[in-house]
Amino acid sequence: MAKELSQIDANKIPVLVSGCLLGQNVRFDGGHKLDRFVSEGLSSAFEFIAVCPELAMGLGSPRAALRLVREGDRVKLTESKNTAADYTARAEETAARLLEKLPRVYGAILKKDSPSCGPFKVKVYSEGGMAERNGAGFFANALRAADPLLPVEDEGRLNDAGLREAFIERVYAYRRWVALVEEGLSVAKLMTFHRDHKFMIMSRPRSDYAKLGRIVAGLTKSNLAHQSQMYIAALMEVLARAPSRGARANMMYHLLGYLKQALGWEDKKALVDVVETYRTGALPFAVPMVLLADYFRRFPDPYVMQQYCLMRYPMALGMHTSNA
Repeated sequence: MAKELSQIDANKIPVLVSGCLLGQNVRFDGGHKLDRFVSEGLSSAFEFIAVCPELAMGLGSPRAALRLVREGDRVKLTESKNTAADYTARAEETAARLLEKLPRVYGAILKKDSPSCGPFKVKVYSEGGMAERNGAGFFANALRAADPLLPVEDEGRLNDAGLREAFIERVYAYRRWVALVEEGLSVAKLMTFHRDHKFMIMSRPRSDYAKLGRIVAGLTKSNLAHQSQMYIAALMEVLARAPSRGARANMMYHLLGYLKQALGWEDKKALVDVVETYRTGALPFAVPMVLLADYFRRFPDPYVMQQYCLMRYPMALGMHTSNA
């Protein structure tokens, strides 16, 4: 089911994807749920590792539809039309086996509403047949338990431009974090990591930037292990929130401050006008950011040039081109 590490394109980021979203005929009805943005757009940057937990359970395709059923404090995985057919233990064993074989991944895109893969608001039925959208699929739960930091989304939420951009930013940031940990953490390296993500963080609420700043300010050699875990958990939580126009405009004004000695009055005014037009919703984020990036290429600032907010993503990802 999972690829070996040697098979993964080193130029792409390994991301776990529900097989049905890639067009694999693994659904309960024998079909698929091909998502072209996932399968084509994201393939420019991500190396997909397909998974179908239900097929891995040996249920075949087609098969009986499954559902989550609450029984007291326990949630079971059963057949939709035969709740006596309990697959819970089998599902848990399958999830453990899949995760044990899974190579390092830096994100997951899972099938929404699926009783096995759905990460958010999956229907959980009462024994009387009433449903509430407050559950998650058994494999999604196991994946989160194995790696709570892993960026996870479903294909439905990726239709929202802000959430899509936030997910992509998290995947890249998480890969950088894992590389940093493997290289060997130090107080200085963590402070540099935070510095280089400063303007990306500033595109979220000010309280988020302040929270991460307090964690970094309290770093010492003796508390590095604890504080670093606090930091990356907080960073993943912060980046999971879609940026707002106001926060992004504020971030761009901070960037503009590093150009105040290089630009003339007319250039500064023109750039401010573009930022304000973006703030009103009339321009996509890419327009002022491309202008800023061009100015920094002409008038490089060593501090700003290290910032990941100026990172060029593959065009097919559609980053920063919507009116989000």
